[in-house]
Amino acid sequence: MGYGAASTKVFVGQLATEEDLKRDWVMTHEMVHLAFPSVAEQHHWIEEGLATYVEPIARVEAGDLEPQSIWHDLVEGLPKGLPQAGDNGLDYTHTWGRTYWGGALFCTLADTRYISARTITAACRTRCGRSSPAAVISKSVGRLNAR
Repeated sequence: MGYGAASTKVFVGQLATEEDLKRDWVMTHEMVHLAFPSVAEQHHWIEEGLATYVEPIARVEAGDLEPQSIWHDLVEGLPKGLPQAGDNGLDYTHTWGRTYWGGALFCTLADTRYISARTITAACRTRCGRSSPAAVISKSVGRLNAR
């Protein structure tokens, strides 16, 4: 199966309905794996974390899930990914919570910081005609120092 390339095999029960499939998250989660390269086992958390983070977003985009569900699931799930006593980091703590939800926490933080940085940069360009927040901050600091 797959001739060395990524592949996914999912079994669907005979009694599964279209509505059952729309509510199910497994296939979407597994398909996210097809878009991300396999990494060394010690970094498995990024594979599962990305799939855990992207899956509900993809389902909202497809119209199969309400947007509020994303936030509910993150609020419920992300604490499971927080380090516990004796934790050695995502690369060395291979519990279910750290692997799936710790990876999803990493992706959530990376995504929100990226969006925030893009938003700040766009605001600086719009309001100040500068290409970066650093240029605006530098100019502002220069004005303060000149006072």
